[in-house]
This record gives sequence, structure tokens and C-alpha cells, in this order.
Amino acid sequence: MTHAAPDTTTTTEDRPVAETAPGAATTRPTRRGAVRTGFRPDIEGLRALAVGLVIVSHAFGFPAGGFVGVDVFFVISGFLITGLLLKEHARTGRISFADFYRRRARRILPMSTLVLVLTVGASYALYFASRAQQIAVDGLWSLLFSANWRFAAVGTDYFASAQEPSPLQHYWSLAVEEQFYFVWPWILLAMLAAVRLRRRPAAVAGIAAVTALILVADFVFSAQESTGNPTVAYFSTFSRAWELLLGALLAVATPYLVRLPSRVRPVIGWAGFLAICAGAFLITPTSTFPAPWAALPVLGAGAVILAGTREDRQSSLLPLTNPVAGYLGKISYSLYLWHWPVIILLAAAMPVERRLHSALAVVIALGLSVLSFHLVEDPIRRSRWLEPRAHARTPARQKPRIPRALVAAALASVVLAVGTVGLLQRQYAAATPAAAIPSPVAPPVIDADDPASAVAAGIQTALAATEWPELNPTLDAVAASQPTELNDPACVNNWDVVEQHCVYGPADAENTALVIGDSTAIAWLPALQAGLIPEGWNVDSYGKYGCPSPTITIRSIDRQPYQTCDEHRDWAFEQAATVAPDLVVFGSAEGYIDNLPDGSTGAEAEARWTAALEESIDRAAPIAPIVVLSSPPSAADLTQCATRTSRPADCVTQVHDAWYRTSAAEKAAVTAAQARGVDVTYIDTSGWVCSPDGLCPGFVDGIVVRSDINHLTGVYSTFLGPLVRDAVLDRP
Repeated sequence: MTHAAPDTTTTTEDRPVAETAPGAATTRPTRRGAVRTGFRPDIEGLRALAVGLVIVSHAFGFPAGGFVGVDVFFVISGFLITGLLLKEHARTGRISFADFYRRRARRILPMSTLVLVLTVGASYALYFASRAQQIAVDGLWSLLFSANWRFAAVGTDYFASAQEPSPLQHYWSLAVEEQFYFVWPWILLAMLAAVRLRRRPAAVAGIAAVTALILVADFVFSAQESTGNPTVAYFSTFSRAWELLLGALLAVATPYLVRLPSRVRPVIGWAGFLAICAGAFLITPTSTFPAPWAALPVLGAGAVILAGTREDRQSSLLPLTNPVAGYLGKISYSLYLWHWPVIILLAAAMPVERRLHSALAVVIALGLSVLSFHLVEDPIRRSRWLEPRAHARTPARQKPRIPRALVAAALASVVLAVGTVGLLQRQYAAATPAAAIPSPVAPPVIDADDPASAVAAGIQTALAATEWPELNPTLDAVAASQPTELNDPACVNNWDVVEQHCVYGPADAENTALVIGDSTAIAWLPALQAGLIPEGWNVDSYGKYGCPSPTITIRSIDRQPYQTCDEHRDWAFEQAATVAPDLVVFGSAEGYIDNLPDGSTGAEAEARWTAALEESIDRAAPIAPIVVLSSPPSAADLTQCATRTSRPADCVTQVHDAWYRTSAAEKAAVTAAQARGVDVTYIDTSGWVCSPDGLCPGFVDGIVVRSDINHLTGVYSTFLGPLVRDAVLDRP
């Protein structure tokens, strides 16, 4: 590591995602046609476009591909940071890594830490413990610039894949940039050292060639990862580096790029601008991303930057160089940091109509951004914080002038918006829930001798609830309420485990029920034990995560064919033939029908699921009678939807279409098998968790129904034991 005197000039140093020191470069004016070395209003406007796309997409859901704004930021970042490093090396003959990382910290840490701390604090005020603790863990990863790996892991976690997004999820992009800059400056220095003795044109060409080679190699890797492991690819630094490298390549090649004729620069600039906008509308969350689709906005951003590498008024892009775009670009880092927590936390504090929520969120985020930029971000950026003691005694850069009228207007906007939220919240709390959720005037009489009626009555009572009752488990403990059978490493077949099973109940029981299926089937084990063991049965579980009972190859959580599932299912049927149980129980979740590897949808997917279940029924038919337990319809996860300001009605959901289609396919398979004389029964369990009209509450009789959107809690599964007993033992 080399050390040099600190850079006392004011430069447009990049900030992660949107945090480039706005308007900071004020080097001497350049003559027309020369390399632009000072403030780039087009880049400031490019930041405004990028952050605007991200915010509008997140707040209003349109355009669907607004998230490509992050890719634009990556290109800007790579261009500016690499340019600064090259300028420092040209000026001093070295790169001071101490100064570089000190400047990065001064620009990044104050605002990112402020938003992070306030977001975690607000989460504890709004959410119950399990959700707040998850966000606190997200905050720790974000503070360490590792959030991208945290969210990649959570996104590929079987039990967390359906969670609501974290209010800190957007910190993943800051992590990508900082991880990139832990490595790239060293690579650049090595290349500069390698070409030190060469002539400048050859040196520039050599560095550009190596940078381009790394870029292409990483793009190829990103394309492969985007297809094979899309969730990880989205968050991975290794799949995103090519985007920053394109900006770096532009910075390296600038001495050649200035030779482009003035007449073609406007064409290139406008083409780039339109490419970014087209990407926002053409790219969707289902596109293969980041490669190859991110190439559209990335190349567009590169084109805009290229067009402005020479001082030339003809290449000016009015949509990016007007005063409004300039100011939004200047505060874009604060805007990016504030917008997502405000959107998420406001939804938790005040569940209202989408457009009103979105408008209030944008106003609050904009107001907070103006305040924090002028009162926190810009003053600290210009200060001598983190400078060595000797340099800290030198005068700081010019103290920023705070626009008092603008700050006052921003403060008033935030106060007004927050006041509106408070008023609407009071009106919301006073509203009569019966207007939205039909319910009886008084709880129906429960017949203890008729468990089905008792549960149905409990569901209606829960739908009528106006406040949260005392629950088992408590709302603070829902996340840890899964059946213990789901987390027993000696019994559950995890992703790579094939041959494990456990017997629950007396080993010498007169009858055995053998269970084959995924984690939804495993979550039925407490009910099967509570209902059957007292009747002289034991329960032999052959459950495997994400492995349904129908004989069909599905995708694993990494989106690859789930071969160990097929192996496990074959082994389970072989074991069943050896064990010779008195009953075989099938259970599977509802979501597979929309995620079949062959891409089939609609009636074709239902037919595929029916045929696959028929095959499994035929495999089990010679062994024992068969029961197909439907999955409980998926519904709201109380760890996500229940807050300290919510009502039970906020966590009531309607049975999804996927459940109805899965149920229809399974009924068709059972009916076809019965017509062939197979002893098989289909048990519809939707009435055990939802009302006849398809409304599903979060609790019944004071018991939380689900530990997440799919799996029953251990307590509720046990509670359903009498219903399982009657349905299984009294089947036709």
C-alpha cells in the first residue's frame, strides 16, 4: 500500500449506487473538444433517471423493470471511481489506498448507518419480535457490506423464500460495490505497474484490453449463473462485476473516446437514454437477469457516459441536464437509501389503498432525503472526518451552503405526510371490520363431540375478531413454531439426504401409517400422531424437503432438476413394500403446479400433476390403502403481516387459485384410481383452516395456524388430530 498526500481538490468521487458526491467536481473549465475532467451534469442527470426508475417501480409497481436503475448506477460507479484512480496515478505516480478507502467511508458510512439504525429501530416499534429480529440481522449484514450474500441465502432458503422483503434489502447493491472496490483498485494498480515502461497509447490499450477480457469473461459467467441459479446471480458480486467493469473500461478508454466526432455524440447519447428507458419497460422480474438482459440498460448507461466524455454542447441531453434532474441526481444517494424502508415500514404502519400509500411514501422519502443530504451527507462529505491528524488540521473544503427555504419545505412536507399517516391510521383503527369480513354477531355454539363443527366455528370467530387475542404461540414466537419434526436432522431428508425416516409411536403398534411427501406432509405429523397413536397406530415418516409424493421430477430450490427427490421417492416406495404398512399417506404443497420443469401451465400442468399422482397411487396400491391429504391452503405469514398497529383482518387471505387447481388435479387422480378399484381416498383439508367461502384467518381458537405461509404450526397440527383421526379411520 502506498501513501500520498490527501487529495485536496474537489472531485466527483463516486458513491455506491446513487451516492456520488453531487456536483462536487469543479476543476478548471475545459475548452470545447477537450476531455471532460470536471463536473458532468449528464452523469448527475443519469443518477436522477436511475433513482427515479427504482423508486417509481418500487412504489407504484410500474414500470416493471425499473430495478434496472441499479445497473445504471453500477456503470456510473465503475466509470467515476476508475477515472479518479487513474487521475491520481497520473498525478502522483501511485494510488493511496488509505486515502481511497478513507474517502469512501466518509461518503458512504454516515448516511447508510443513519438510515440503517433508524430502520431497525422503527422495525422494533412496528413489528413483533421475530420479524424485527430478522431485520436486525439484515442490518448487521448491511453494516458489514455483506447484505447481498445474506439476501441471496435467504432467497434460496426453503422456509424463507416466501417472506416479505426486508426494509434493508436494497443495501445489497451497496455491498456489491464495496466488495468490488476491495479488489478492483488493486487489479488496476497491478496493470498500471505492468505497463509503467510502455508508451502511453500502448499502456492505455493494454489496460483496456485486459479490462475488456475480464468483463467478457464475467458476463459469460453471469449468463450461466443467471440461468442456473438466478436468485444468487441477482445478488452476487461475481455476476454483477461486468457492469462496473464497463464503466471502468470507459474510464480507461476515455483518451480514445474523445476522438469521436461531435455530430455522432448526440445520437449515441440519445440512443443510450432510450435504451435505459426501453429496458425499464421491456425487462420484467421473470427476465433472465442480470445477464443477458441487463446488457440493455448497462450499454445504454455506457453510451450516455461515452457521449459526454468531451466538452461539447451538441451532445447535451436535456432530460438529464435540466436543473430538476441535476438536483435529484445530487440527492440520489439519500433518495435511494430512504425510499425502500419508507415504502415497507409505511405499509406496516398504515395498510391503505396502494396509490395513496405510494404517494405518501414518495413524499416522505423525498423530504427525508432533502433534509439528510443538506444536514448530514453533504456536510460530512466535505469535512476532514477520518483524515490523519496532520491533514485534519488543514482547512476543510468549503462549508456547504444550506438552502434554508428548501430544507424548511422538506421538513414541512415530511411533517404533513406523517400527520396524514397518523390521521388515516386513527380512522383505520376505528373502522368496523365487519364491513370487509362477514362474520356472525356472536360466536356459534361449539359441539365438543363434533370436532369439524368446532373448528369451523373457531374459524368464523377468528374472522370476526377486531383485535389480536392471546395466542399460542405468541406473535413474538411464531417464527419458531414449526413442528419439531420439520427440524429433526435424524429424521428429515434435507436436500442432499435420501435415506432417512423415523417412526413415531410404539414400535409394536398394531397398525402403521407410512407418510410420503414434502415438508407439508411432515407438518401433518403432529396431527397424525395425535389422531392415530391413541387408536393403536404408529406413524412412519419418509418426508423430504421440497419433494412431493407424485412421481414427477421437479426443480430444487436452486432451480435445477431435483434428482435426489426422485431417488428418495423410489427408496421410500421400496421401503414401503418392505414395511407393509396398513395405510400410506401422501401429502404435497400447492405450489408445484405453477413451477413444473417443462414449463407447462394451465390445463396441461394440471394434467401432468394428475398423471404423476396416479403413478404414485399405482405404486402404492399393492402395498396398502392410500390417503391423499390435501395441503392446507397457503395464507398470510403472521411474522410478516401482523404488526403492533394491525388487526386480525389484515392477515386474512383468500384461498389461492393454485390450491384450487392442485386440488382439482389430485381429485381427478384419486377418482381415476378409484374407478380402477384402488382403495384410495382424497381428504380436503381446506375446511380445517379456511371458511367455506375461502377466507383463511391467521389463528383459530387462539392457536396460530401457520408458522409461515405454507406450514402448520406444531400446536395447530396437533389440535387437528381429532379431525385427522375421523377422516382417516372413518373413510369410505
